[in-house]
Amino acid sequence: MLSKGQGTTMGTYEQLICALEKDNRPEEAHTIWVKKISYDLHSVPWRFCDLMLSIYYRNNMLERLVKVHLDFAYLNVSHL
Repeated sequence: MLSKGQGTTMGTYEQLICALEKDNRPEEAHTIWVKKISYDLHSVPWRFCDLMLSIYYRNNMLERLVKVHLDFAYLNVSHL
């Protein structure tokens, strides 16, 4: 998708991760999340975060789900 001239926008990555999950490739979705998205959670749309939490839950990746949840909790506390 990215090699076909699509920009590397948040929506493009969201579509790619959704497609990987539908193709039963959650590890690859996780890799993209870690390398390209999760470094700056301030700019990530909530629906994208919800997608990753759902992928982790459906694929029994519970340690990763907890880590993302804790990252969100830290992000919210740091704004107080």
